[in-house]
Amino acid sequence: MIKLTKLLKLTHPMLRFVVKRFMFPPRINYLEKCLVKYMTSGEEMLDIGAGDGKLAARIANKTSVRIVGCDVVLQPEPEIKVVAYDGVTLPFADNSFECVMLVDMLHHLVEQDKLLLEAKRVSRGKVLIKDHYWESRFDWMALVVMDYIGNVPFGIDLPCRYLREEQWLATIERLGCKIVDTERFRFNFADPIKHVVFMLEYDSLSGPKMAADQLSKRN
Repeated sequence: MIKLTKLLKLTHPMLRFVVKRFMFPPRINYLEKCLVKYMTSGEEMLDIGAGDGKLAARIANKTSVRIVGCDVVLQPEPEIKVVAYDGVTLPFADNSFECVMLVDMLHHLVEQDKLLLEAKRVSRGKVLIKDHYWESRFDWMALVVMDYIGNVPFGIDLPCRYLREEQWLATIERLGCKIVDTERFRFNFADPIKHVVFMLEYDSLSGPKMAADQLSKRN
């Protein structure tokens, strides 16, 4: 196992080149087109897990949404302002943003509910989730392989906390939000990954208090 790990590390420089050159650009193009329809011009938005900020910058330029990012691993020269956080507690006050966006990052967390409650706390009523779901063993293995290629060479942990669709629905119910729009898709005919978007809304007046109550019950 140690030899295999060392061998895989030798491939990381090549994988970083391939991902940046051939995988990230079409992914960002597709996600920009997919997500802009959920944006309202002039909104203030938080992008959790913003990475290098390329996707958020494209969305901001397209929609005039003002976006701030946060991430555990800060990338060099991000295209938007990105601040560090510990993976659980967001360094923002209650109701700081009209919308909070989480794109392909919740499956990197062991305690997903805690971060979702934090997202709810700092939002004024909207949470936008884009992630994956799986149904078969093939779906699971495809997610692991593609996630490894796209993340591990960049120093991002891979706990593989992928959810089935019914688990997503249960998570959203626990969060106390309602689904106002959802979308399932693949990037193209050769894409082995099943993607999903959930546009969530909740009562912004009770959001921070409900989030704090739910979080205290879990601790």
